[in-house]
Amino acid sequence: MSISPKVQSILDRLRGGLIVSCQASESDGLYGPDRMADMAKAAELGGAVGIRGDGPLTVKKIKEVVKLPVIGIYKEDVVGYETRITLNMDRAKELYEAGADVIAFDASNRKHPYNITSYELIAKARATFDCVIMADCSTLEEAKLAYESGAHIISSTLSGYTSYTLHHKFPDFNLVKEMRKLFPKAFIIAEGRINTPEYGRRLLMNGADSVCVGSNITRPKYITERYVNKLLKYPKSGLILAFDIGGTKINCSVVNNEGKIYGVKSCNTPNTCADDIYNELIKLGDVIFNEYIKSNNNINNLNYVSISSGGTINYKGDIIYATDTLTGWKGYPLKDKVESHYKLPTFVLNDGSAAALGESIYGKYNYCQSILGITVGTGFGAGLIIDGDIYYGTLDYAINMGGLIIQRDGKISDKVEGALEAYVSGRCIYEQYKLIEPNSGNIKSGKEVGDLALKGDKNAIKAVHKVSEWLGIGISVIVACHNPEIVVLGGGVIELGDIFIDKVRESFREHAFPA
Repeated sequence: MSISPKVQSILDRLRGGLIVSCQASESDGLYGPDRMADMAKAAELGGAVGIRGDGPLTVKKIKEVVKLPVIGIYKEDVVGYETRITLNMDRAKELYEAGADVIAFDASNRKHPYNITSYELIAKARATFDCVIMADCSTLEEAKLAYESGAHIISSTLSGYTSYTLHHKFPDFNLVKEMRKLFPKAFIIAEGRINTPEYGRRLLMNGADSVCVGSNITRPKYITERYVNKLLKYPKSGLILAFDIGGTKINCSVVNNEGKIYGVKSCNTPNTCADDIYNELIKLGDVIFNEYIKSNNNINNLNYVSISSGGTINYKGDIIYATDTLTGWKGYPLKDKVESHYKLPTFVLNDGSAAALGESIYGKYNYCQSILGITVGTGFGAGLIIDGDIYYGTLDYAINMGGLIIQRDGKISDKVEGALEAYVSGRCIYEQYKLIEPNSGNIKSGKEVGDLALKGDKNAIKAVHKVSEWLGIGISVIVACHNPEIVVLGGGVIELGDIFIDKVRESFREHAFPA
C-alpha cells in the first residue's frame, strides 16, 4: 500500500528516538489533560521525538504545547471484554479531529466489542484517515495480522498485558526481533516494561525503530512506589527476628537495624521432612521471641522476619530448588507459613545471597558496588550483590553457582556431573577423609574431620585442603564471569580459619584469569 507524504514525514520524525507516553489514572494524583500537556512539554525539552496520550482532550492539549508527533489512544472499559484501546471508528474519529498524528488500536486476538474485529478496524481506519495507523500487539501472530490489515506501525505494547502473555516480566526482546525478521520494512515500536535506558538501547539493536516509555518517566506515583518498595527491602529502625537454616543446624537471633545481634539459639535441623524443619524453626523462634522480645516489651519494635536458607530462592522467597541436605525443601511454602505464624512481613533469601547482602549493608567493604558471597557449611551456597541488591538473573532465581561444572564426568549432585557443590561442603570434607582413611569408622561428619585438622591430623588436613582447592577453582571461574570487587566467605566450614582459607586463596591465585 502507498504511503502519503504526511504519513511518511511522521514516521521519519519518530524513527530512532524515544516516545514518551503521558498518561495518568485518577488515582495517580496527576490526572487531567493540562497536567499531561505539562508532562509532554517536559519530555519534549528532554529530547523525546514523540508523545503518546489518552483521549481526545489530552491529545488536543498536548498538541497545543509541543511540536512533536502525538500518538492518540482512547481507553475505555467495556463489561465482558479485555480490550481497551480505541475500540471503534467513532473513538478514532475523535482522536483524529483532536489532532492525533498517529492513532493506536488494540490489535490483540481477544474478543472485541462493537461487532468489529481489531483487524477490520485497522483496515477501515487506514482507508479513512490521513494519519499513521498503529497496532498495539502482544504476539507475533497479532503483529502479522495487523500489518497485513494495513497498520503503518506494529508495536509490542500489549506483550505482558494480555491474559496469554502475562508470564513476560521484561521487555519482549524476542517479539521485537521476530517482528523485524518477518517484516524487514515495517515500522516497529518497542513498548512495555522498559524500565532502564539500557533496555531501550537493546530493543533498538533488536530491530525496533523507536522505543516508547511511559510509567518509568511520567508517573511520579509509580516511580515513588518503586523507590519505597526498594527501601523496604532493608531494615528500618527496630528489630528483626532472624533465622539461618543450614543442613546441620538452625540458628535464630534478634537483630537490630545496625546489625547488632541479641542472643543466638540453635537446634539441629531435622532430616525427616520439610514440615519438621518448619516446626523446629518455629519452636526456636518462639523461644527467642519470648525471651528477647516479649519479656522486654519490644513487641511493637519487631518489624520483620528474615530467613536465610540453602537452595535456589527467587525474589518472592519461593524455594525453587534444594539439595538433599534439606529434605523436601523444594517448593515448600516457608515464607507464607512464617508470615502467617508471626503476622509480620517475612523475607526468605539464599544463604549465600544473605551473606553477601549483609556484607554490603553492615560489613567493612559496604562501599563495594559488587560482592560475591559464598557459604560453605553442610552444603554450598552463593549469591551476588550488584549495586546493593541481590542479582537474581533473567527468571528471578537466585544465582545457582553450586551448579557450576568444574570437573567433566565428575561426582554427581542432583543428576549433574561435576558440579561445584559436589566438591565443596562439610560433607565433601568428610568424603575426602574417608577416601584417605577408609577404616576410620569412628568419624561420622565433616565437623569431626575439621576438628582433627585443627589438632594437626595430617590426613584430615589433606581432606580439608582438597576441598579448599576445589573452592578456589570455583571462585576463579565465577570471578572471571562476574568480576566482583570482593569475595566474602561464610558458613560453618569457614570457621576452620587459615587451615581452610589460606589454601582457598592459593588455589584461587593459581587458577584465576591473569589480570
